[in-house]
Amino acid sequence: MHEDRLHAVLDNVAEPVEEFVMTLDELRELVKKPRPTAYIGYEPSGPIHIGVLFTIEKLARLADLGFHSIALMADLHGFLNGKGPLELLKEVSLTYWSEVFKILGSEGIDIVLGTEYQLSEEYTLDLLTLSQKVTARRAWRAMSMIARETEHPTVGQHLYPIMQALDILYLECDLAMGGTDQRKIHALARELFSSRVELRHEKWVPVAVHFPLVPGLLPGGKMSSSIPKSHVAVHDPPDVIRKKMRAAFCPPPGDSQFDEEGKLINPILAMFKMVILPRVGKVTLPRARAVGGGEVTVSSFS
Repeated sequence: MHEDRLHAVLDNVAEPVEEFVMTLDELRELVKKPRPTAYIGYEPSGPIHIGVLFTIEKLARLADLGFHSIALMADLHGFLNGKGPLELLKEVSLTYWSEVFKILGSEGIDIVLGTEYQLSEEYTLDLLTLSQKVTARRAWRAMSMIARETEHPTVGQHLYPIMQALDILYLECDLAMGGTDQRKIHALARELFSSRVELRHEKWVPVAVHFPLVPGLLPGGKMSSSIPKSHVAVHDPPDVIRKKMRAAFCPPPGDSQFDEEGKLINPILAMFKMVILPRVGKVTLPRARAVGGGEVTVSSFS
């Protein structure tokens, strides 16, 4: 069971592992707990796309392995990040996002709305306490990779990473997971909770694990909910999916499918590696005539 849990957490983890798992030794100990708690936060500001799908499936898989899996519908975070009116974000969380989780067969995931606890007196006082321990520069360094407004950042955006750190405690989480753009926020959380700062809530140092961002269908960026042509939404009809996939940016055969940092930039290959293959196990594909034709069965991306 311990090895199954470890493998499930580390599946599709970003590399190098030493950088994007904080830390591997702590994770090995964590999976031995009877019922560890893991969470991923989602800004419910747009359509759920295939770049998010594999994270939902990861939470469901961990739930099957005895984790308490939590999906945080971060409505207040989205509001602070300029993603829309708070009431609209709350409504979308409770309708569209929650329903998609159910459709995907993720009954084992506990869905929590941020405003259910983030507006409490205890949370607010702990947030203000932590805000006295973090400089504006440090907060922005943690936030800048996920901020919607970067030219004129707001005070609310500076509070965002401190809130995200505090969420780990108030959700009683042992394991925080997210994309590589979340790493600096989780590093801030680990730094704060290993310090002598006194909070109203009990504190501990969480394990943090990060996954690659699925490259968008357009060149040079990730899949974005706010850019329809960059993503495949889970509710897109088949004809729209085919059109988007055929128009997707893919480096020509013979060119590198990775950037200078070793990150996969071909969105079709990334979706195959991170979404399709883990779900189906193996795929039989036609081979081009130039390499002999016929079929080839693929069960591993490597």
